[in-house]
Amino acid sequence: MTAPAAQVLVVDDDAGIRETIRLILEGAGYAVTEARDGAEALERLRAGAARYVVLLDYTLPQLDGPTLLRTLEADPALASRHAAALVSARREVDEPELRDLCARLGAPILPKPFEMDDLLDTVAALARRLASPPHTP
Repeated sequence: MTAPAAQVLVVDDDAGIRETIRLILEGAGYAVTEARDGAEALERLRAGAARYVVLLDYTLPQLDGPTLLRTLEADPALASRHAAALVSARREVDEPELRDLCARLGAPILPKPFEMDDLLDTVAALARRLASPPHTP
């Protein structure tokens, strides 16, 4: 199976996790960019015309994953250019408000630890969504 052309933004404060995910995704044919916190990720999402599949960790310095998702939801133009998945080992992902936010944005929740196939399937689905005409969450 050929990976859809997509840029992936891996957002995690753990350099080892970012590197591991980057290597997996690059091996599958994706172009990968990294951000170490939510503020850096938001800057990248706002810069230029690139469309990203965003793998967003829950716990981040400066701007955590749920806050970044709320920021995307508040900016429909920005949300329509990117597709995100929330990656977390935290039990807080079971909070109804967060699940509703993810549902409104079409952002799947990928629990840690995850299987490589689950990661690749999630990224492929989001990349296909970005390849179709712009969406409105």
